[in-house]
Amino acid sequence: MATVFRIWLMRSVLATLYKLVIGLMASVALAAEQMPIEMRFKVSLDDKPIGYHTFTIRREGQTEVVDIKAEFDVSVLFIPVYSYRHQNIEVWRDGCLMRIDSRTDDNGEYYRVNGERRNETFDLVAGDQARTLPAGCIMTFAYWNPEFLAQSHLLNAQNGEYIEVKIERLETESIQLNNGEVPVDGFRVRSADRELDIRVWYMRDSRRWLALESTVENGRTLRYVPAATEGLASAL
Repeated sequence: MATVFRIWLMRSVLATLYKLVIGLMASVALAAEQMPIEMRFKVSLDDKPIGYHTFTIRREGQTEVVDIKAEFDVSVLFIPVYSYRHQNIEVWRDGCLMRIDSRTDDNGEYYRVNGERRNETFDLVAGDQARTLPAGCIMTFAYWNPEFLAQSHLLNAQNGEYIEVKIERLETESIQLNNGEVPVDGFRVRSADRELDIRVWYMRDSRRWLALESTVENGRTLRYVPAATEGLASAL
């Protein structure tokens, strides 16, 4: 009888331990899934540092929430001549934009954009103008997600314009970072009127967003590079 009891007790203990281990593994997996991913870029204008642009992506159930912040300041002879502040929250599901709430101070010119997908339409309010975007998968200039390169139109998160774009592949084989050459795939994003001209690069194997350049007013070059490159060493 004592032997039977010991066997029963052993099985109960093992069953309890098994449940604890399974629960712990599930908790670890959930924590890993919910751990945010941060992409922080140093921004320069004609190679002069002007600020940072940060993208923080976190998983919430079936959605991805992207928290975007940008702060730029330009000075000439130590005199401030331009400032830019942008904050944007985007909610995505299955690769499509579900909601957007952005605020921008572009050197004293203020913008506000709010939008939400409702059934088959996307309702947008930009400033005091409301409109409905065409049905389908709406995407912003979501550089962090290379799938945006398949779109024919992209939503400008700053002013709410829905822009026709043309995408072409660049011949760039690699780009130079602090820790060496990194193999890349590059793409050029231009608006149909060619006023917008952006080049963006991704690591060839992982498709991680790596760098960006854009030609801005007066032919100057706006450039993004990772704020920290230590994590890229394994790609070299």
